[in-house]
Amino acid sequence: LASVVADPPTEDQPHVKAEQMMNHIEEQDAKLRVRLSEAEGLYERALAVQPAFVPALCGLGKVKAMQGMRYEAEETFKKALKVDPNDWQTLTSYGVLLVRQVGDVLNGAHFLDRGLEAAPNDLVASEVRKLRDQTLKEGEHEETVLEKGVERTRWEGRWKDLDDCKAPYDPRYQAVVNGIN
Repeated sequence: LASVVADPPTEDQPHVKAEQMMNHIEEQDAKLRVRLSEAEGLYERALAVQPAFVPALCGLGKVKAMQGMRYEAEETFKKALKVDPNDWQTLTSYGVLLVRQVGDVLNGAHFLDRGLEAAPNDLVASEVRKLRDQTLKEGEHEETVLEKGVERTRWEGRWKDLDDCKAPYDPRYQAVVNGIN
């Protein structure tokens, strides 16, 4: 990429440089997918040995989120929170997932706040606060699960029977859960 940027395209061949840049980006994207797959495998191996290991559950949830597997990421974060409802890393990561990928800003902010409260020291709290502020400022990504009718209804049912996770309740979505748009 540095060589492509260092040698800007000439006016007569801009498509060649653009194609080179796209090839490089696709190459890097393929490498990232491989690395995420490797990380997923390592976390799953750790969980095979100790299924309730919260750091591995949290890490697997992050990998699933990066792979675009929102539902699986959420389920993994829920498992971690059932084991340790005050794990600041899981609370924070789950809050980011809810805001950025799901579009559930109210509940995402709730989990980000809980992550901030559970931070083990002032330095970690400061970093979590920065992440919380940035996440809430940027909001959700362009396309989120909650923009989709049928999937939104399924997603809103995700808190069912999950009181041990201290799941919040957002009355704005009750109409969607009950099938009223």
